Amino acid sequence: MSAFVTMSCSDDEDEFTWHEYKLPVRASELNCPIDEPVLVNDQAELTRIVGESANPTKVDFNKHTLLIVKSTIYYGVKKLNYGLSYSNGKYILNILVRRDITAVVTDIAEAYVIPKTYDESSIELVINVD
Repeated sequence: MSAFVTMSCSDDEDEFTWHEYKLPVRASELNCPIDEPVLVNDQAELTRIVGESANPTKVDFNKHTLLIVKSTIYYGVKKLNYGLSYSNGKYILNILVRRDITAVVTDIAEAYVIPKTYDESSIELVINVD
């Protein structure tokens, strides 16, 4: 998925803005855990995850964190829908998998630039299969 999405919502006086980040490598090439949100807060960590030769797009890590999620789907995928929302102090990354009748193993990954955070408990991953 290569769409560029920018969304925001307000919670009290703080405004939270995020956008999708195009990963420079396929999901299978990412050096990160499966089904666990990964918070990246510096360029060295991003390079470790995507590889030296990938030449990832720079992120302003002084102000932002890169949220990466990698998953393996064990059946054919007809369509994937991703959504990121912010509610009650948590980012909620929803992945909806619409499967087909084939039996294909597929790695998927999604990444978002979000406001700076080191709090992994502020990220919730929800994967639904339809």
